[in-house]
Amino acid sequence: MFKLFLLFSLIISTTTYSSASDCDALWKSNAKDSHCEFFPFSTFVKYPVTSIIGNSPDSTFIDAKIRSGYMEENKDVNFKGNILYFEGLGDSMLNHRPLFKSLTANGFRVIAFDYMGQGGSTGSMNDTRMKDIPKLGILVYQRLARDIEHFRKPIILGWSTGGLAAYLAALNDQADKIILLAPGIVPRLILGEQDILELSFDKITLNTLTSKRYLPNEYNPHVDGIRPSSPLVVKDFATDLILTSIKARNSVVSKNVKGLVLFSGQKDSYVHSIWGQQRLKSIAPSFKQVVYAHSLHEIDNEITSIQQDVQKQILAFLNTL
Repeated sequence: MFKLFLLFSLIISTTTYSSASDCDALWKSNAKDSHCEFFPFSTFVKYPVTSIIGNSPDSTFIDAKIRSGYMEENKDVNFKGNILYFEGLGDSMLNHRPLFKSLTANGFRVIAFDYMGQGGSTGSMNDTRMKDIPKLGILVYQRLARDIEHFRKPIILGWSTGGLAAYLAALNDQADKIILLAPGIVPRLILGEQDILELSFDKITLNTLTSKRYLPNEYNPHVDGIRPSSPLVVKDFATDLILTSIKARNSVVSKNVKGLVLFSGQKDSYVHSIWGQQRLKSIAPSFKQVVYAHSLHEIDNEITSIQQDVQKQILAFLNTL
């Protein structure tokens, strides 16, 4: 019944595109054994916000090409399972090499995909709704997971918007093991960078995402640019995210769900870290919480000391499962 619901909700075929070779090349710069593909995705979308201000119809049928792929697990160690990554707003599946490499080196396959209008996927993020992220993620998981008969549910690793989506998946019994990185449980309404002179507001920038500063010849994991550049250009999605977060932070997760939550510090300009900690203690009291007081939002790509401890905490949690 669950699979039938997914098929009726999201129309997908197994056709791949020649551009997958370019995607493979990018993945292989991150991991020797990797796979990448594009597949067609269709969905029916309503626009409750932009239709009011006259920028879009009330609803429409959307076609897009979704980029997905995986970094293969280290064959020299025992296979430990599949980790499904849910990205943040403006994020890309290619932008987290240090974390993904630490996971694959320890025997995990890391599966990821880009939302519509992000990374390598076509379309617009304004056509995405929070409830559809876990559904699409499960379909990607079914395509790319190893030994799915044994590992029926994914371990979901979600950052920011993806952290909120991972919590939704746990609420809907789509996952029973989740790792949340600076999750969007309590997102800020004014976020990122503000430039009054340029009339640029709520802009997502690398300098506000991480305190790490990359020298010209230094490796920078951010392969893809930030797209969309602000929640203000995807108003319907942003509104849905806010409304979903309000509902989620009042929804108690099953005691059977195991969780690790890594929080950023108070200077995170994208989420309210302290409020998020308080809410999750109430709705997910069994989840382990770790706070990085000096971290900005993208904690897995923070300064080396934070980045390494994030990887250590995640691997320690995974080894207890």
